[in-house]
Order: sequence, then C-alpha cells, then structure tokens
Amino acid sequence: KHLLIFIPLLTVAGCTNNNSFIVKGSLEHSDKKMIYLSRVNVDETVPLDSAKINSKGVFRFRVKAGEPDFYQIGFSSDNFVTLLATPGEKIILSLLSENLLENYTVEGSEGSEQVRILDIKLLKTKHSLDSITTLYTRAEKEDGFETKRKPLEEEYLRLLKEQRRFNIE
Repeated sequence: KHLLIFIPLLTVAGCTNNNSFIVKGSLEHSDKKMIYLSRVNVDETVPLDSAKINSKGVFRFRVKAGEPDFYQIGFSSDNFVTLLATPGEKIILSLLSENLLENYTVEGSEGSEQVRILDIKLLKTKHSLDSITTLYTRAEKEDGFETKRKPLEEEYLRLLKEQRRFNIE
C-alpha cells in the first residue's frame, strides 16, 4: 500500500533535473536557420551544441551542467550573447534582431540578466571611447591640439574609471 504512494513520488522527484539547464529561445525577423551554443572557458570557447531555428523563430537547448558557468549562444564568434547559467534554471531568451548583443532579453536566470546589463554598459562605454579616440585623432592634425588633448584624455580616463566601478558593483 505504501509502495503505491512512494513509487509515484520517486518518479516525480526524478523528473526534476538539477544537473542541467534549459534555454528556450526565440528570434524575431531573421533568415538564420541554426544557432550555436558554446561554453566559455578561461582561454577559449568550447562548442557544445547547435539547434535548428524553426519557422516560428524558436529554438531550444538542454545542457548538462554540474555548476554555474558562462555560455555563449549565437551565430558566430563575434555575434553572440553570454549567459551565466546555473543547473536547474529554465532560461527564456528573446533575440530581437540578428545583431544579438544589442537587442535581447533574458528571463529565468538572475546571473544571465546581470551579464546582459554588464554587456550593455560595456557596449555603451566602448562606443563612447571610440568617439573620443576619433576626436583625439582628428585633433592631433589641427592647430591648438595641446589645449584639446588634456580634456579628451581626462574624459577617456573618466569613462574607464566609471566602467571599472560599474563592473565591480
């Protein structure tokens, strides 16, 4: 009698898998057919899996993982998003364009959301630093460079310090 109650409980308990995580994704407005998943190691990315993107723009990964780790999902080594996935998570990834990094949302993973916020801030800082570098290069060729140089250098260093503070937070 007790065995009839115990067996279904074991079956249900066995269905929850804390040794893997799931990524359910959607991609809007794209003709891409495949998307790729890699694990990020200290000095390299290791390809793990690929998934077909169906006609509705939906894809799915189930990844065996024993601990939280960084992963990249994307189309190439320069067009991807980074996830910090933890076993047991069910991550919902919405990719809003083929330029993945600039326009995506993530749900179901606090670590991945923090990485998204960091990536956005890094992207904005990079654009600002590139603009200052361009202004600096132009100013080098103009009269009065010495008066323009110091404010540009100070703004560049201010942006770097601000980004470092943000990273630490």
